[in-house]
Amino acid sequence: MLDMMYHIVGTARRRYALNVDQVQTRKETVEVHRSHVRLVDLIKRGRPDLVHRLWARHLDEATRHYLEGPLATTVVEMMS
Repeated sequence: MLDMMYHIVGTARRRYALNVDQVQTRKETVEVHRSHVRLVDLIKRGRPDLVHRLWARHLDEATRHYLEGPLATTVVEMMS
């Protein structure tokens, strides 16, 4: 399951990166890293309620991000 998710996200990320400004891509990479650092911190602090909320928001934002604009409107389109 994890390999499948990495494949989907990796494919979407590569396709997106080919179609946007590199400065924007770097900025977004920093923002994603910060989100992941916060997630790990919340896990270490034993805050499952906040982990769930942060991760759900992160996934919703990632989905909107990759499916907005002319690149794709569905995950299937993003993979083609």
